[in-house]
Amino acid sequence: MSSGTAAAVSRGEELLRALPAHERAHLAKLSDQPLDIALRGLGISKIGQRLAIVASLRAASDGTTTGVSSSDKIVSVDVSDKHSTVSPSAAAPSASSDGSLSESQCIELLGELLVAYRDPAFLSKLRALRAEVTPTVYMQTLGRLVLTVQLPLFRKFGLPPDASGVDVMKHAIHRRIAEGNPEAQRKLEGLVNEARATLGLAPLPDARSKGTAEDLMASMIATDDDPDLLDAGTREKLESASRERRISAAASAYLHEQLRAGVRLNLLRSLLSMAEVGLPTASLSGRDAAEAPSRFADVAIWTTQPTAEDFMREHVLASRPAVLRGLVTARNWAPMRDFGDFDYLRRRCGHRKVLVKSLALDDTHGRPVFVSDPELRLPLLAFLDAVEQAEAHGARCPFYLGKVPLRAELPELDEDLKRASASPVDALAGCFGTPIPQGLFTYFGCDRNVTATHFDPSENMLICLFGTKRLWLYPPSDVHHLYPVPKRDGSRAAAPAFQTYADLPERLRATFPQVAHARPIEVNLVAGDVLYLPACWWHCVEGSKGRNMIINAWYQLHPRKRMLDDVRGGLCKDEEVDAAVDAASRRSRQA
Repeated sequence: MSSGTAAAVSRGEELLRALPAHERAHLAKLSDQPLDIALRGLGISKIGQRLAIVASLRAASDGTTTGVSSSDKIVSVDVSDKHSTVSPSAAAPSASSDGSLSESQCIELLGELLVAYRDPAFLSKLRALRAEVTPTVYMQTLGRLVLTVQLPLFRKFGLPPDASGVDVMKHAIHRRIAEGNPEAQRKLEGLVNEARATLGLAPLPDARSKGTAEDLMASMIATDDDPDLLDAGTREKLESASRERRISAAASAYLHEQLRAGVRLNLLRSLLSMAEVGLPTASLSGRDAAEAPSRFADVAIWTTQPTAEDFMREHVLASRPAVLRGLVTARNWAPMRDFGDFDYLRRRCGHRKVLVKSLALDDTHGRPVFVSDPELRLPLLAFLDAVEQAEAHGARCPFYLGKVPLRAELPELDEDLKRASASPVDALAGCFGTPIPQGLFTYFGCDRNVTATHFDPSENMLICLFGTKRLWLYPPSDVHHLYPVPKRDGSRAAAPAFQTYADLPERLRATFPQVAHARPIEVNLVAGDVLYLPACWWHCVEGSKGRNMIINAWYQLHPRKRMLDDVRGGLCKDEEVDAAVDAASRRSRQA
Protein backbone atom coordinates (compact mmCIF):
# COMPACT_ATOMS: atom_id res chain seq x y z
CA MET A 1 0.00 0.00 0.00
CA SER A 2 1.48 3.38 -1.01
CA SER A 3 1.91 6.15 1.56
CA GLY A 4 -0.84 8.19 -0.17
CA THR A 5 -3.25 5.29 -0.07
CA ALA A 6 -2.37 4.51 3.54
CA ALA A 7 -3.08 8.13 4.49
CA ALA A 8 -6.44 8.02 2.74
CA VAL A 9 -7.32 4.76 4.47
CA SER A 10 -6.33 6.19 7.84
CA ARG A 11 -8.41 9.32 7.23
CA GLY A 12 -11.34 7.17 6.11
CA GLU A 13 -11.13 5.04 9.25
CA GLU A 14 -11.19 8.19 11.37
CA LEU A 15 -14.30 9.44 9.58
CA LEU A 16 -16.01 6.07 9.86
CA ARG A 17 -15.35 5.84 13.60
CA ALA A 18 -17.32 9.06 14.02
CA LEU A 19 -20.41 7.35 12.60
CA PRO A 20 -22.83 5.17 14.58
CA ALA A 21 -22.11 1.43 14.42
CA HIS A 22 -25.29 0.63 12.52
CA GLU A 23 -24.41 3.22 9.85
CA ARG A 24 -20.91 1.72 9.47
CA ALA A 25 -22.41 -1.76 9.05
CA HIS A 26 -24.85 -0.47 6.47
CA LEU A 27 -22.16 1.34 4.45
CA ALA A 28 -19.95 -1.75 4.40
CA LYS A 29 -22.64 -3.61 2.48
CA LEU A 30 -23.04 -1.01 -0.26
CA SER A 31 -21.27 -0.63 -3.54
CA ASP A 32 -21.30 1.64 -6.55
CA GLN A 33 -23.67 4.58 -6.64
CA PRO A 34 -25.76 3.68 -3.52
CA LEU A 35 -22.65 4.06 -1.35
CA ASP A 36 -21.95 7.55 -2.59
CA ILE A 37 -25.59 8.58 -2.16
CA ALA A 38 -25.58 7.17 1.37
CA LEU A 39 -22.43 9.10 2.27
CA ARG A 40 -23.90 12.32 0.94
CA GLY A 41 -27.06 11.61 2.86
CA LEU A 42 -25.01 11.40 6.06
CA GLY A 43 -23.80 14.92 5.41
CA ILE A 44 -20.37 13.95 4.03
CA SER A 45 -20.46 16.44 1.17
CA LYS A 46 -16.74 16.80 0.45
CA ILE A 47 -15.50 14.50 -2.28
CA GLY A 48 -12.12 14.02 -0.61
CA GLN A 49 -13.76 12.71 2.55
CA ARG A 50 -15.99 10.34 0.59
CA LEU A 51 -12.95 9.03 -1.31
CA ALA A 52 -11.13 8.44 1.97
CA ILE A 53 -14.04 6.42 3.34
CA VAL A 54 -14.21 4.41 0.13
CA ALA A 55 -10.47 3.70 0.36
CA SER A 56 -10.92 2.54 3.95
CA LEU A 57 -13.82 0.26 3.03
CA ARG A 58 -11.89 -1.19 0.10
CA ALA A 59 -8.89 -1.84 2.29
CA ALA A 60 -11.12 -3.54 4.84
CA SER A 61 -12.65 -5.78 2.19
CA ASP A 62 -9.16 -6.66 0.96
CA GLY A 63 -8.03 -7.52 4.50
CA THR A 64 -5.25 -4.91 4.50
CA THR A 65 -6.69 -3.01 7.46
CA THR A 66 -8.89 -3.81 10.42
CA GLY A 67 -10.73 -0.50 10.45
CA VAL A 68 -14.16 -1.64 9.20
CA SER A 69 -15.23 -5.05 8.06
CA SER A 70 -17.07 -5.57 4.79
CA SER A 71 -18.84 -8.54 3.39
CA ASP A 72 -18.88 -7.31 -0.19
CA LYS A 73 -15.97 -6.17 -2.31
CA ILE A 74 -16.65 -2.68 -3.65
CA VAL A 75 -16.09 -2.64 -7.37
CA SER A 76 -16.69 1.05 -8.06
CA VAL A 77 -18.24 4.11 -6.51
CA ASP A 78 -19.66 7.30 -7.95
CA VAL A 79 -17.70 10.14 -6.42
CA SER A 80 -18.19 12.83 -9.03
CA ASP A 81 -20.68 15.54 -9.59
CA LYS A 82 -21.31 13.99 -12.98
CA HIS A 83 -21.43 10.33 -11.99
CA SER A 84 -17.96 9.48 -13.23
CA THR A 85 -16.68 6.24 -11.75
CA VAL A 86 -13.52 5.35 -9.84
CA SER A 87 -12.59 1.68 -9.90
CA PRO A 88 -9.87 -0.29 -8.10
CA SER A 89 -8.10 -1.13 -11.33
CA ALA A 90 -7.98 2.47 -12.54
CA ALA A 91 -8.52 4.88 -9.68
CA ALA A 92 -9.53 7.56 -12.17
CA PRO A 93 -6.10 9.05 -12.90
CA SER A 94 -7.84 10.76 -15.80
CA ALA A 95 -10.53 12.33 -13.64
CA SER A 96 -10.12 15.91 -12.49
CA SER A 97 -10.09 16.93 -8.86
CA ASP A 98 -13.85 17.30 -8.79
CA GLY A 99 -14.32 13.80 -10.19
CA SER A 100 -15.51 15.02 -13.60
CA LEU A 101 -13.82 15.05 -16.98
CA SER A 102 -11.94 18.28 -17.47
CA GLU A 103 -12.12 20.36 -20.61
CA SER A 104 -8.82 18.96 -21.90
CA GLN A 105 -9.88 15.39 -21.09
CA CYS A 106 -13.12 15.89 -23.04
CA ILE A 107 -11.12 17.13 -26.01
CA GLU A 108 -8.74 14.16 -25.74
CA LEU A 109 -11.61 11.68 -25.45
CA LEU A 110 -13.41 13.15 -28.46
CA GLY A 111 -10.22 13.08 -30.50
CA GLU A 112 -9.66 9.40 -29.74
CA LEU A 113 -13.31 8.58 -30.44
CA LEU A 114 -13.03 10.31 -33.79
CA VAL A 115 -10.02 8.17 -34.68
CA ALA A 116 -11.94 5.04 -33.66
CA TYR A 117 -15.00 6.06 -35.69
CA ARG A 118 -12.84 6.60 -38.77
CA ASP A 119 -11.18 3.20 -38.52
CA PRO A 120 -11.80 1.44 -41.89
CA ALA A 121 -13.18 -1.71 -40.24
CA PHE A 122 -15.70 0.33 -38.19
CA LEU A 123 -16.68 2.46 -41.20
CA SER A 124 -17.32 -0.74 -43.14
CA LYS A 125 -19.72 -1.91 -40.42
CA LEU A 126 -21.46 1.47 -40.46
CA ARG A 127 -21.96 1.34 -44.23
CA ALA A 128 -23.27 -2.21 -44.04
CA LEU A 129 -25.74 -1.28 -41.31
CA ARG A 130 -26.97 1.76 -43.22
CA ALA A 131 -27.48 -0.32 -46.35
CA GLU A 132 -29.37 -3.10 -44.59
CA VAL A 133 -31.97 -1.22 -42.54
CA THR A 134 -34.35 1.73 -42.73
CA PRO A 135 -33.23 5.09 -41.34
CA THR A 136 -35.41 4.56 -38.26
CA VAL A 137 -33.93 1.15 -37.51
CA TYR A 138 -30.46 2.54 -38.21
CA MET A 139 -30.92 5.13 -35.47
CA GLN A 140 -32.24 2.49 -33.10
CA THR A 141 -29.33 0.11 -33.80
CA LEU A 142 -26.49 2.61 -34.11
CA GLY A 143 -25.98 2.97 -30.36
CA ARG A 144 -25.15 -0.70 -29.84
CA LEU A 145 -22.62 -0.68 -32.68
CA VAL A 146 -20.93 2.53 -31.55
CA LEU A 147 -20.69 1.24 -27.98
CA THR A 148 -18.29 -1.48 -29.13
CA VAL A 149 -15.64 1.14 -29.92
CA GLN A 150 -16.55 3.45 -27.04
CA LEU A 151 -16.10 0.93 -24.20
CA PRO A 152 -12.28 0.72 -24.29
CA LEU A 153 -12.09 4.50 -24.12
CA PHE A 154 -14.63 4.65 -21.31
CA ARG A 155 -12.38 2.36 -19.29
CA LYS A 156 -9.35 4.49 -20.09
CA PHE A 157 -11.04 7.70 -18.98
CA GLY A 158 -12.67 6.27 -15.87
CA LEU A 159 -16.22 6.27 -17.19
CA PRO A 160 -18.71 3.44 -16.54
CA PRO A 161 -17.78 0.67 -19.03
CA ASP A 162 -21.36 0.14 -20.20
CA ALA A 163 -24.23 2.01 -21.83
CA SER A 164 -24.51 4.36 -18.84
CA GLY A 165 -21.05 5.65 -19.76
CA VAL A 166 -22.59 7.24 -22.86
CA ASP A 167 -24.80 9.45 -20.68
CA VAL A 168 -21.85 10.32 -18.45
CA MET A 169 -19.74 11.25 -21.47
CA LYS A 170 -22.50 13.32 -23.06
CA HIS A 171 -23.10 15.14 -19.83
CA ALA A 172 -19.41 15.88 -19.24
CA ILE A 173 -18.95 17.22 -22.76
CA HIS A 174 -22.21 19.14 -22.69
CA ARG A 175 -21.26 20.73 -19.40
CA ARG A 176 -17.82 21.80 -20.62
CA ILE A 177 -19.42 23.30 -23.74
CA ALA A 178 -21.98 25.14 -21.61
CA GLU A 179 -19.50 26.59 -19.12
CA GLY A 180 -16.32 26.88 -21.21
CA ASN A 181 -14.76 29.93 -22.83
CA PRO A 182 -15.68 30.65 -26.49
CA GLU A 183 -12.49 29.05 -27.88
CA ALA A 184 -13.05 25.84 -25.92
CA GLN A 185 -16.71 25.81 -26.90
CA ARG A 186 -15.83 26.03 -30.57
CA LYS A 187 -13.21 23.28 -30.28
CA LEU A 188 -15.50 20.90 -28.40
CA GLU A 189 -18.48 21.59 -30.66
CA GLY A 190 -16.25 21.09 -33.73
CA LEU A 191 -15.07 17.68 -32.52
CA VAL A 192 -18.59 16.64 -31.55
CA ASN A 193 -19.94 17.62 -34.95
CA GLU A 194 -17.11 15.81 -36.75
CA ALA A 195 -17.94 12.68 -34.78
CA ARG A 196 -21.68 13.06 -35.44
CA ALA A 197 -21.06 13.57 -39.16
CA THR A 198 -18.96 10.39 -39.28
CA LEU A 199 -21.87 8.49 -37.73
CA GLY A 200 -24.38 10.08 -40.10
CA LEU A 201 -25.99 12.31 -37.45
CA ALA A 202 -27.06 15.94 -37.71
CA PRO A 203 -24.80 18.57 -36.10
CA LEU A 204 -25.55 20.15 -32.74
CA PRO A 205 -27.88 23.16 -32.87
CA ASP A 206 -25.78 26.32 -32.93
CA ALA A 207 -27.76 28.94 -31.05
CA ARG A 208 -24.60 30.96 -30.33
CA SER A 209 -24.22 31.84 -34.00
CA LYS A 210 -27.27 34.08 -33.56
CA GLY A 211 -25.38 36.48 -31.27
CA THR A 212 -27.41 37.76 -28.32
CA ALA A 213 -30.72 36.37 -27.11
CA GLU A 214 -32.43 39.36 -28.74
CA ASP A 215 -30.82 38.52 -32.10
CA LEU A 216 -32.01 34.93 -31.82
CA MET A 217 -35.55 36.10 -31.08
CA ALA A 218 -35.43 38.42 -34.07
CA SER A 219 -34.36 35.54 -36.31
CA MET A 220 -37.48 33.61 -35.27
CA ILE A 221 -39.73 36.14 -37.00
CA ALA A 222 -37.48 36.87 -39.97
CA THR A 223 -39.80 34.82 -42.22
CA ASP A 224 -42.99 36.08 -40.61
CA ASP A 225 -44.67 36.68 -43.96
CA ASP A 226 -43.98 33.22 -45.42
CA PRO A 227 -47.45 31.65 -45.83
CA ASP A 228 -46.03 28.14 -46.01
CA LEU A 229 -44.16 28.57 -42.73
CA LEU A 230 -47.23 30.07 -41.06
CA ASP A 231 -49.39 27.14 -42.12
CA ALA A 232 -52.15 28.29 -44.44
CA GLY A 233 -54.26 25.50 -42.93
CA THR A 234 -54.86 27.75 -39.91
CA ARG A 235 -58.00 29.02 -41.65
CA GLU A 236 -59.34 25.48 -41.91
CA LYS A 237 -58.49 24.90 -38.24
CA LEU A 238 -60.62 27.89 -37.37
CA GLU A 239 -63.52 26.62 -39.45
CA SER A 240 -63.22 23.15 -37.94
CA ALA A 241 -63.12 24.52 -34.38
CA SER A 242 -66.22 26.61 -35.11
CA ARG A 243 -68.17 23.73 -36.69
CA GLU A 244 -67.33 21.30 -33.90
CA ARG A 245 -68.05 23.94 -31.23
CA ARG A 246 -64.59 23.63 -29.71
CA ILE A 247 -64.76 27.40 -29.38
CA SER A 248 -67.69 29.57 -28.39
CA ALA A 249 -69.84 31.35 -30.94
CA ALA A 250 -68.57 34.69 -29.65
CA ALA A 251 -64.94 33.58 -30.02
CA SER A 252 -65.62 32.29 -33.52
CA ALA A 253 -67.17 35.60 -34.52
CA TYR A 254 -64.23 37.55 -33.10
CA LEU A 255 -61.61 35.38 -34.82
CA HIS A 256 -63.41 35.58 -38.16
CA GLU A 257 -63.49 39.35 -37.72
CA GLN A 258 -59.74 39.32 -37.14
CA LEU A 259 -59.24 37.17 -40.23
CA ARG A 260 -61.22 39.59 -42.38
CA ALA A 261 -59.17 42.45 -40.97
CA GLY A 262 -56.05 40.77 -42.32
CA VAL A 263 -54.47 39.64 -39.07
CA ARG A 264 -51.35 37.58 -39.63
CA LEU A 265 -51.83 33.85 -39.38
CA ASN A 266 -49.35 33.44 -36.54
CA LEU A 267 -51.45 35.85 -34.47
CA LEU A 268 -54.62 34.02 -35.45
CA ARG A 269 -53.06 30.73 -34.40
CA SER A 270 -52.31 32.11 -30.94
CA LEU A 271 -55.82 33.50 -30.56
CA LEU A 272 -57.35 30.22 -31.73
CA SER A 273 -55.28 28.27 -29.19
CA MET A 274 -56.54 30.58 -26.44
CA ALA A 275 -60.15 30.24 -27.62
CA GLU A 276 -59.90 26.44 -27.65
CA VAL A 277 -58.73 26.53 -24.02
CA GLY A 278 -62.03 28.29 -23.26
CA LEU A 279 -60.72 31.81 -22.63
CA PRO A 280 -63.64 34.26 -22.65
CA THR A 281 -63.80 36.54 -25.69
CA ALA A 282 -63.57 39.63 -23.49
CA SER A 283 -60.02 38.51 -22.59
CA LEU A 284 -59.16 37.50 -26.15
CA SER A 285 -60.15 40.89 -27.54
CA GLY A 286 -58.93 43.03 -24.64
CA ARG A 287 -62.43 44.37 -24.03
CA ASP A 288 -62.18 43.51 -20.33
CA ALA A 289 -59.10 45.72 -19.84
CA ALA A 290 -60.58 48.50 -21.99
CA GLU A 291 -63.78 48.58 -19.92
CA ALA A 292 -61.99 48.52 -16.54
CA PRO A 293 -58.38 49.66 -17.10
CA SER A 294 -57.68 50.26 -13.41
CA ARG A 295 -58.30 46.59 -12.62
CA PHE A 296 -55.51 45.57 -15.00
CA ALA A 297 -52.99 48.29 -14.14
CA ASP A 298 -51.33 46.22 -11.41
CA VAL A 299 -51.58 42.92 -9.56
CA ALA A 300 -53.74 42.73 -6.46
CA ILE A 301 -51.96 41.52 -3.32
CA TRP A 302 -53.89 39.58 -0.65
CA THR A 303 -52.36 39.35 2.83
CA THR A 304 -55.28 37.34 4.24
CA GLN A 305 -56.76 34.15 2.86
CA PRO A 306 -59.56 35.06 0.42
CA THR A 307 -62.70 32.99 0.31
CA ALA A 308 -63.11 30.81 -2.75
CA GLU A 309 -66.21 32.82 -3.71
CA ASP A 310 -64.39 36.17 -3.57
CA PHE A 311 -61.36 34.82 -5.41
CA MET A 312 -63.53 33.29 -8.12
CA ARG A 313 -65.43 36.53 -8.68
CA GLU A 314 -62.55 39.00 -8.36
CA HIS A 315 -59.84 37.10 -10.18
CA VAL A 316 -60.67 33.78 -11.82
CA LEU A 317 -63.77 34.79 -13.78
CA ALA A 318 -62.18 38.17 -14.51
CA SER A 319 -58.86 36.60 -15.65
CA ARG A 320 -57.05 39.01 -13.34
CA PRO A 321 -53.71 37.99 -11.70
CA ALA A 322 -53.27 38.11 -7.93
CA VAL A 323 -50.59 37.46 -5.30
CA LEU A 324 -51.22 35.84 -1.90
CA ARG A 325 -48.49 37.10 0.41
CA GLY A 326 -47.35 35.93 3.83
CA LEU A 327 -49.71 32.95 3.98
CA VAL A 328 -47.10 30.24 3.34
CA THR A 329 -44.06 29.94 5.62
CA ALA A 330 -41.44 27.34 6.49
CA ARG A 331 -43.18 26.94 9.84
CA ASN A 332 -46.57 25.98 8.42
CA TRP A 333 -45.54 24.28 5.16
CA ALA A 334 -42.68 21.74 5.27
CA PRO A 335 -41.67 21.89 1.56
CA MET A 336 -40.53 25.50 2.04
CA ARG A 337 -38.11 24.27 4.70
CA ASP A 338 -37.03 20.99 3.13
CA PHE A 339 -36.73 21.70 -0.59
CA GLY A 340 -34.07 24.36 -0.07
CA ASP A 341 -31.91 21.92 1.92
CA PHE A 342 -29.51 20.30 -0.54
CA ASP A 343 -28.60 17.55 1.91
CA TYR A 344 -32.30 16.70 2.24
CA LEU A 345 -32.69 16.62 -1.55
CA ARG A 346 -29.65 14.37 -1.90
CA ARG A 347 -31.01 11.91 0.64
CA ARG A 348 -34.55 12.02 -0.64
CA CYS A 349 -34.13 11.87 -4.40
CA GLY A 350 -30.51 12.55 -5.37
CA HIS A 351 -30.37 9.34 -7.41
CA ARG A 352 -33.19 10.46 -9.72
CA LYS A 353 -32.35 11.70 -13.20
CA VAL A 354 -33.99 14.90 -14.37
CA LEU A 355 -34.17 16.88 -17.58
CA VAL A 356 -32.37 20.22 -17.48
CA LYS A 357 -31.99 23.14 -19.83
CA SER A 358 -28.46 24.10 -20.81
CA LEU A 359 -28.77 26.01 -24.09
CA ALA A 360 -28.76 29.64 -23.01
CA LEU A 361 -27.79 32.88 -24.71
CA ASP A 362 -26.97 36.07 -22.86
CA ASP A 363 -29.19 39.03 -23.55
CA THR A 364 -27.81 42.56 -23.76
CA HIS A 365 -28.18 42.86 -19.98
CA GLY A 366 -26.00 39.81 -19.30
CA ARG A 367 -28.84 37.50 -18.26
CA PRO A 368 -28.85 33.88 -19.51
CA VAL A 369 -32.02 33.35 -21.54
CA PHE A 370 -32.82 29.66 -21.93
CA VAL A 371 -33.99 29.27 -25.49
CA SER A 372 -34.97 25.60 -25.71
CA ASP A 373 -36.93 22.91 -23.95
CA PRO A 374 -34.98 20.71 -21.51
CA GLU A 375 -32.54 18.69 -23.61
CA LEU A 376 -30.07 17.07 -21.20
CA ARG A 377 -30.80 14.42 -18.58
CA LEU A 378 -28.57 14.13 -15.52
CA PRO A 379 -28.83 12.96 -11.92
CA LEU A 380 -30.25 15.48 -9.47
CA LEU A 381 -27.03 14.98 -7.48
CA ALA A 382 -25.07 16.32 -10.42
CA PHE A 383 -27.29 19.39 -10.73
CA LEU A 384 -27.03 20.17 -7.02
CA ASP A 385 -23.24 19.78 -7.10
CA ALA A 386 -23.02 22.03 -10.16
CA VAL A 387 -24.97 24.73 -8.32
CA GLU A 388 -22.71 24.47 -5.26
CA GLN A 389 -19.53 24.49 -7.34
CA ALA A 390 -20.70 27.55 -9.26
CA GLU A 391 -21.44 29.32 -5.99
CA ALA A 392 -18.07 28.36 -4.50
CA HIS A 393 -16.12 29.65 -7.49
CA GLY A 394 -18.28 32.66 -8.32
CA ALA A 395 -19.09 31.13 -11.70
CA ARG A 396 -22.36 30.75 -13.54
CA CYS A 397 -24.20 27.46 -13.26
CA PRO A 398 -24.73 26.27 -16.83
CA PHE A 399 -27.94 24.37 -16.06
CA TYR A 400 -31.53 25.22 -15.29
CA LEU A 401 -33.95 22.66 -13.91
CA GLY A 402 -36.93 23.93 -15.90
CA LYS A 403 -40.46 22.49 -16.00
CA VAL A 404 -39.76 19.19 -14.25
CA PRO A 405 -42.86 17.02 -13.66
CA LEU A 406 -42.47 15.89 -10.06
CA ARG A 407 -44.65 12.80 -10.20
CA ALA A 408 -42.68 11.39 -13.14
CA GLU A 409 -39.13 12.51 -12.31
CA LEU A 410 -38.94 13.36 -8.60
CA PRO A 411 -41.76 11.30 -7.07
CA GLU A 412 -40.37 11.64 -3.55
CA LEU A 413 -40.89 15.42 -3.67
CA ASP A 414 -44.33 14.91 -5.14
CA GLU A 415 -45.12 12.68 -2.17
CA ASP A 416 -43.77 15.35 0.22
CA LEU A 417 -46.15 17.89 -1.29
CA LYS A 418 -49.09 15.55 -0.94
CA ARG A 419 -48.27 14.93 2.73
CA ALA A 420 -47.73 18.59 3.53
CA SER A 421 -50.35 20.56 5.43
CA ALA A 422 -52.92 22.43 3.38
CA SER A 423 -51.71 25.55 1.57
CA PRO A 424 -53.68 28.53 0.19
CA VAL A 425 -53.62 26.76 -3.14
CA ASP A 426 -55.61 23.85 -1.70
CA ALA A 427 -58.18 26.24 -0.23
CA LEU A 428 -58.79 27.78 -3.67
CA ALA A 429 -58.65 24.63 -5.80
CA GLY A 430 -62.43 24.74 -6.20
CA CYS A 431 -62.03 27.90 -8.29
CA PHE A 432 -60.52 25.87 -11.10
CA GLY A 433 -61.25 22.83 -13.20
CA THR A 434 -59.41 19.54 -12.88
CA PRO A 435 -55.61 19.56 -12.38
CA ILE A 436 -53.63 18.74 -15.51
CA PRO A 437 -52.82 14.99 -15.71
CA GLN A 438 -49.05 15.42 -15.30
CA GLY A 439 -49.43 16.81 -11.78
CA LEU A 440 -47.18 19.41 -10.16
CA PHE A 441 -44.05 20.88 -11.77
CA THR A 442 -40.96 22.60 -10.42
CA TYR A 443 -38.52 25.17 -11.78
CA PHE A 444 -35.17 25.40 -10.00
CA GLY A 445 -32.32 27.66 -11.03
CA CYS A 446 -29.89 30.44 -10.13
CA ASP A 447 -27.82 33.21 -11.73
CA ARG A 448 -30.79 35.30 -12.92
CA ASN A 449 -32.06 32.51 -15.13
CA VAL A 450 -34.57 33.89 -17.66
CA THR A 451 -37.45 32.13 -19.39
CA ALA A 452 -38.55 33.81 -22.63
CA THR A 453 -42.03 35.28 -23.10
CA HIS A 454 -44.81 32.71 -23.56
CA PHE A 455 -48.26 31.75 -22.33
CA ASP A 456 -49.54 28.55 -20.72
CA PRO A 457 -52.96 27.14 -21.71
CA SER A 458 -53.87 26.39 -18.08
CA GLU A 459 -54.73 28.28 -14.91
CA ASN A 460 -51.56 28.52 -12.81
CA MET A 461 -51.06 28.72 -9.04
CA LEU A 462 -47.34 29.29 -8.52
CA ILE A 463 -45.65 29.01 -5.10
CA CYS A 464 -42.21 30.59 -4.60
CA LEU A 465 -40.32 28.30 -2.20
CA PHE A 466 -37.04 30.18 -1.94
CA GLY A 467 -35.17 32.90 -3.73
CA THR A 468 -37.10 35.50 -5.71
CA LYS A 469 -38.87 35.61 -9.05
CA ARG A 470 -39.49 38.65 -11.21
CA LEU A 471 -42.19 38.42 -13.86
CA TRP A 472 -43.59 40.66 -16.55
CA LEU A 473 -47.21 39.79 -17.24
CA TYR A 474 -49.11 40.75 -20.39
CA PRO A 475 -52.85 40.25 -20.97
CA PRO A 476 -53.79 37.72 -23.68
CA SER A 477 -54.83 40.47 -26.08
CA ASP A 478 -51.23 41.77 -26.16
CA VAL A 479 -50.64 38.98 -28.68
CA HIS A 480 -50.72 41.75 -31.31
CA HIS A 481 -47.61 43.35 -29.79
CA LEU A 482 -45.47 40.37 -28.76
CA TYR A 483 -44.71 38.62 -32.08
CA PRO A 484 -45.83 35.02 -31.50
CA VAL A 485 -43.37 32.59 -33.07
CA PRO A 486 -44.80 30.92 -36.20
CA LYS A 487 -44.52 27.40 -34.81
CA ARG A 488 -46.73 24.92 -32.98
CA ASP A 489 -49.63 26.51 -31.10
CA GLY A 490 -48.40 30.09 -31.09
CA SER A 491 -47.78 30.10 -27.34
CA ARG A 492 -44.23 31.45 -27.58
CA ALA A 493 -43.34 35.04 -28.36
CA ALA A 494 -40.27 36.48 -30.04
CA ALA A 495 -40.47 39.82 -28.19
CA PRO A 496 -37.33 39.97 -26.01
CA ALA A 497 -37.94 39.32 -22.33
CA PHE A 498 -38.05 42.26 -19.89
CA GLN A 499 -37.54 44.91 -22.53
CA THR A 500 -39.74 47.80 -23.52
CA TYR A 501 -39.32 49.37 -26.93
CA ALA A 502 -36.91 51.92 -25.41
CA ASP A 503 -34.82 49.11 -23.89
CA LEU A 504 -34.30 47.32 -27.22
CA PRO A 505 -30.96 47.63 -29.01
CA GLU A 506 -31.40 50.28 -31.69
CA ARG A 507 -30.66 47.76 -34.45
CA LEU A 508 -33.73 45.73 -33.42
CA ARG A 509 -36.32 48.45 -32.98
CA ALA A 510 -37.41 48.22 -36.60
CA THR A 511 -37.94 44.47 -36.07
CA PHE A 512 -40.18 44.89 -33.01
CA PRO A 513 -42.11 48.18 -33.45
CA GLN A 514 -45.29 46.79 -31.87
CA VAL A 515 -43.51 46.20 -28.56
CA ALA A 516 -44.06 49.93 -27.94
CA HIS A 517 -47.77 49.21 -27.46
CA ALA A 518 -47.44 46.23 -25.08
CA ARG A 519 -48.70 46.61 -21.49
CA PRO A 520 -46.43 44.67 -19.13
CA ILE A 521 -47.21 44.50 -15.42
CA GLU A 522 -44.19 43.76 -13.22
CA VAL A 523 -44.55 41.34 -10.32
CA ASN A 524 -41.79 40.55 -7.81
CA LEU A 525 -42.27 37.38 -5.80
CA VAL A 526 -40.46 36.45 -2.60
CA ALA A 527 -40.34 33.17 -0.70
CA GLY A 528 -43.83 32.19 0.42
CA ASP A 529 -45.67 34.20 -2.24
CA VAL A 530 -48.38 32.49 -4.28
CA LEU A 531 -49.15 33.93 -7.73
CA TYR A 532 -52.40 33.27 -9.55
CA LEU A 533 -51.51 33.56 -13.23
CA PRO A 534 -54.65 33.22 -15.36
CA ALA A 535 -54.60 30.93 -18.39
CA CYS A 536 -53.16 32.47 -21.55
CA TRP A 537 -51.53 35.48 -19.89
CA TRP A 538 -48.17 36.08 -21.56
CA HIS A 539 -45.22 36.20 -19.17
CA CYS A 540 -41.44 36.12 -18.94
CA VAL A 541 -39.64 35.09 -15.76
CA GLU A 542 -36.30 36.03 -14.17
CA GLY A 543 -34.92 34.20 -11.15
CA SER A 544 -32.77 35.72 -8.44
CA LYS A 545 -28.97 35.66 -8.54
CA GLY A 546 -29.01 33.04 -5.80
CA ARG A 547 -30.93 29.77 -5.71
CA ASN A 548 -34.59 30.04 -6.60
CA MET A 549 -37.34 27.45 -6.81
CA ILE A 550 -41.06 27.49 -7.57
CA ILE A 551 -43.80 24.88 -7.63
CA ASN A 552 -46.45 25.15 -10.34
CA ALA A 553 -49.96 23.73 -10.04
CA TRP A 554 -51.79 23.93 -13.38
CA TYR A 555 -55.53 23.47 -13.79
CA GLN A 556 -58.04 23.40 -16.59
CA LEU A 557 -60.49 26.28 -16.68
CA HIS A 558 -63.49 26.07 -14.35
CA PRO A 559 -66.67 25.20 -16.31
CA ARG A 560 -68.24 28.47 -15.19
CA LYS A 561 -65.35 30.40 -16.78
CA ARG A 562 -65.46 28.32 -19.95
CA MET A 563 -69.17 29.08 -20.35
CA LEU A 564 -68.97 32.84 -19.74
CA ASP A 565 -69.32 33.62 -23.44
CA ASP A 566 -72.50 31.57 -23.71
CA VAL A 567 -73.97 33.12 -20.56
CA ARG A 568 -73.18 36.66 -21.70
CA GLY A 569 -74.55 35.93 -25.15
CA GLY A 570 -77.81 34.57 -23.78
CA LEU A 571 -77.06 31.13 -25.20
CA CYS A 572 -76.90 29.45 -21.83
CA LYS A 573 -78.89 29.80 -18.62
CA ASP A 574 -77.45 29.86 -15.11
CA GLU A 575 -79.00 26.51 -14.24
CA GLU A 576 -77.26 24.94 -17.23
CA VAL A 577 -73.95 26.33 -15.97
CA ASP A 578 -74.67 24.90 -12.53
CA ALA A 579 -75.38 21.49 -14.07
CA ALA A 580 -72.10 21.64 -15.99
CA VAL A 581 -70.23 22.61 -12.82
CA ASP A 582 -71.78 19.71 -10.89
CA ALA A 583 -70.88 17.25 -13.65
CA ALA A 584 -67.30 18.53 -13.72
CA SER A 585 -67.07 18.19 -9.94
CA ARG A 586 -68.20 14.58 -10.14
CA ARG A 587 -65.61 13.83 -12.84
CA SER A 588 -62.91 15.48 -10.72
CA ARG A 589 -63.81 13.39 -7.66
CA GLN A 590 -63.79 10.22 -9.76
CA ALA A 591 -60.38 11.12 -11.18
